[in-house]
Amino acid sequence: MHSLENSRNQGMIIKLDLEKAYDHLSWVYLEGILKSHGFDERRVKWILSMVSTPVMSIMLNGTHSEAFNPSSGLRQGDPLSPFLFILAAEGLGRLVKARIAREQIKGLRIRGNDLPITHSNS
Repeated sequence: MHSLENSRNQGMIIKLDLEKAYDHLSWVYLEGILKSHGFDERRVKWILSMVSTPVMSIMLNGTHSEAFNPSSGLRQGDPLSPFLFILAAEGLGRLVKARIAREQIKGLRIRGNDLPITHSNS
């Protein structure tokens, strides 16, 4: 922020909080990401069936709600979920890189560094 402010150039910094993204990850997007990483159709269907078939219920004051199927997201505690989320986040990184290549966005140049910063994992 300091470099942008001192340079008096126009710019924008966006910080994405991915904490809730885990719960709201679109299965259609996940399917596309898996295919773009070279997973064959059989494995994509197999992975999506594991992600999309759980039945859940909520316990409130000791009483279970009716069972329901979630419509998106990854289950916390599922050993496959972190890997799928990493693949999905990689898709966002690829999108940013593609926009940079088309010169639709550009990175922020920080004083003393010739390489522009476009996105970070921290």
